[in-house]
Order: sequence, then C-alpha cells, then structure tokens
Amino acid sequence: MCDTLAATRSKLAKRAAMSQYLRTLDTASAGLAVQYLTGAVFPETDARKLQVGGQMIVRALETVTQADGDRFHAVYRKYGDWRSRGRIASDANLASKHLSLADLAARLDSLATAQPNAKSRN
Repeated sequence: MCDTLAATRSKLAKRAAMSQYLRTLDTASAGLAVQYLTGAVFPETDARKLQVGGQMIVRALETVTQADGDRFHAVYRKYGDWRSRGRIASDANLASKHLSLADLAARLDSLATAQPNAKSRN
C-alpha cells in the first residue's frame, strides 16, 4: 500500500487506496495503520519518544527483511533515502517475516520501554 501511495500523484487515488486497505483490517489494526501512515510512532496522548539512530533502523530492517548487510546497503544506495525503505525490501526481493501491525506496535512499545531515557506521561 505504501508503494501505491508513493507512486500515485492523485489525492483521490491515494484516498481510495488507503480506504481499500483499511477496510481489510480489524478496528485495532486500522487505528495503528492510520497512526503509522501519519508518521506517528505512538498516539498523540502518549508522550514517549523513540530516540533511535540510523544504525538501529538499519539493524531492524535487516532483521525484518532477513537481508545481509551488503545486499541491503546496495539496494539502499540505489534509492538513497530512508523514506524508500519499503521499496528497498521489495526491490531487493528480500524474504520477510510476517509482521502484523499489532506485532510492530508491541516491538515499538518494548523498544521505548527499554530506553533509559524513555519518557511517559503519568
């Protein structure tokens, strides 16, 4: 779906693609999908921040795509920008584990909790 959005200029076509995708999800997953599509890791009411650097993002993407570092970086250099991370995995024809939106949310929550400076609202 993200590749479709990136390749589409028409706002109406983007809305239609998002609508079609969201209809396939249960309520909780649809909420997470909308949150992630807006670029938010956590809901607005959650003060936690993920303070991760580029190297951690690379390691996470390598783990999810099961790519070795050289292959992953060769494809990354082709696109040259992290916003193309979805294309990196698909263009490299990399195998990936199924990672549901709920799994992703749990991993992000775990990562934020593990950080020594993780901030949370009481």
